[in-house]
Amino acid sequence: FLGVLFESLITRSHDLLREEIAGAVGDMAFVDKETFFSIFLPRLLEQSTALISSQKTELLLGWSSSDDDVPTFQRNLEIFVTDYRFYFSRNCIVHQQPQ
Repeated sequence: FLGVLFESLITRSHDLLREEIAGAVGDMAFVDKETFFSIFLPRLLEQSTALISSQKTELLLGWSSSDDDVPTFQRNLEIFVTDYRFYFSRNCIVHQQPQ
């Protein structure tokens, strides 16, 4: 379910509910932050075919697991989603350019 919420944030499929979705993600992640950062997030990125390995690593390293409160977590989630979307769109442009 957490993966579906991330997908909706990344694809902006439910953009009107972005804040509520980010809050739900934060609430779920805070139940077990260790598992979220060590297992869920790496698996989420591993499954992504839209990003290259170095971009995935940058995303993982850019989000600290030391977020101690939900507002900080949500702010970092927003940065993560924005960076993911940037890499995705950059990769699409690169692949569309004639060789």
